[in-house]
Amino acid sequence: MSTHLIHTQVIEASFKNKAAAMEGQKILQQRFYEAMLPIMDQVMQEYKNVKHPIRIDKLELDIGKLPADIPEDLLKQRLQEAFETELKKAFLEQVLIPNPSLQRTSKTSASGEQIQLKSDAEILFIYLESGRLPWWVSQERKKEFDTILEKVINEQPELLTTWLKNLPISLTISKRLVQIIQEKQLEVLISKGSNWTSNLSFLGPLGTLVKALIHKSYLRPPKVHLYLKSLFLFSQLNHQNKLSTFLNKSFVSLAKTDEKNIKSDSEFIQVITSILLHFDDLKDKLPDVDKYLFHPKLTRQISLKKISGNSYWQKIIENISLQPKSKNHLSTWQKEVVLLKNEEKRRWNKTSPESDESIVIHNAGLVLTAAFLPSFFATIGLVEAKKFVSKTDQSRAVFTLQHMVSNSQIEDESELLLNKLLCGVHPSDSLEFVLPLEQKILDEIPLLLESMASQWTALKSSSGKMISEGFLKREGLLRKVQRGYQLQIQRQAFDILLDRLPWSIGLIKLPWMEELISVEW
Repeated sequence: MSTHLIHTQVIEASFKNKAAAMEGQKILQQRFYEAMLPIMDQVMQEYKNVKHPIRIDKLELDIGKLPADIPEDLLKQRLQEAFETELKKAFLEQVLIPNPSLQRTSKTSASGEQIQLKSDAEILFIYLESGRLPWWVSQERKKEFDTILEKVINEQPELLTTWLKNLPISLTISKRLVQIIQEKQLEVLISKGSNWTSNLSFLGPLGTLVKALIHKSYLRPPKVHLYLKSLFLFSQLNHQNKLSTFLNKSFVSLAKTDEKNIKSDSEFIQVITSILLHFDDLKDKLPDVDKYLFHPKLTRQISLKKISGNSYWQKIIENISLQPKSKNHLSTWQKEVVLLKNEEKRRWNKTSPESDESIVIHNAGLVLTAAFLPSFFATIGLVEAKKFVSKTDQSRAVFTLQHMVSNSQIEDESELLLNKLLCGVHPSDSLEFVLPLEQKILDEIPLLLESMASQWTALKSSSGKMISEGFLKREGLLRKVQRGYQLQIQRQAFDILLDRLPWSIGLIKLPWMEELISVEW
């Protein structure tokens, strides 16, 4: 039996008057289930032996004017002819023309496992580029990305090599990659996309030193290493940017741990420390950090027991203490960071949801919290003066919303599109490394839900759990429209209580949001 997945089906029909429309709607519904669905399934079954997937983003069928009493056989015939014609076009374009020598019975044709892995790899690459999964991925098909990456590396590395050659890796992609990649996979990935030949052992002491330099900031120790790996990946897999070229050259020098390069390597460590802070917009908010970058006496106080026995790294520390770089030198690369941010934003626009594109989400009920978010985010310290304190805090807000839905700290970014929109994060932007959430945030979440329940008197309950389980975990259809997004949520029986909701959810535009969300529930 063939496997087919249809995201959305829409029937457009026009009638002479309202009475005819009411009657016609009933007839259409009956004909759809009894005649049209079986025919569509029959036509798609004809392609059950085609190993390569056929994907059609939008298919329009015009079966002409139909009288209300059209015989069922004639309706089936018209639909079958129109559907077969369009599917044949897609088959020719996607299977036969790109692969003119394709023979279904060929001994050299790809196995089912190879085709499946290629499809899984495509899903992985789409996620890395956009932060979302394509519409044709069913819930059953979702797999762990690290498992897919491992199989691609071991079984079909040419897929990875082709992807790396065709797409300059952005910092956004690098940040997603380091969250799913293992140490051994990192080395293989670098070897596929660059000329790197050294080992990666230098990243450990580098992270320890950078962590000490910025210990006044709230970049946690594990996060420092993740950010450094992101910058390292970016430097090796993107060769079209002034900053990446500089980083590449400097990382190569650092990996050699050659004491002849102590001065230049020390300068680079200060530069990369400053870059990390600028990526998160922390520089202006943490003036004390400058003391550890520019003031020798304070820098000498750094205690690094883990690397103190290594003469190279000890001399690096001494050099930074004696000859810290000037702010003017660092500002040159800070400007490059700004340029890179703008370049990343332009790339995001290419992978954003397109006009009229519909995306199924599973936490649609989060729109109920929108009216409370400004005060809630301010209470937990993520927002000041109606703006997020930093990009890190903006990501914390995204994950905080998901904790309201699932009571767990989910790292799957592909499930968080609505969260991003509610927090003013671009759909294609990657999230910062913020998990696990602080306890103070986790303590405030149930208080917010209980407050919502108590104000919604129609619930006749003050249970925040009722809000979370009864309303937040809802499937919805999020569609990109001209002015933002439209969210449609199917009503259930007890949703009649929404008619007595004491706050509005019809239009949502919070102070930090760039896109308007209109809600139909």
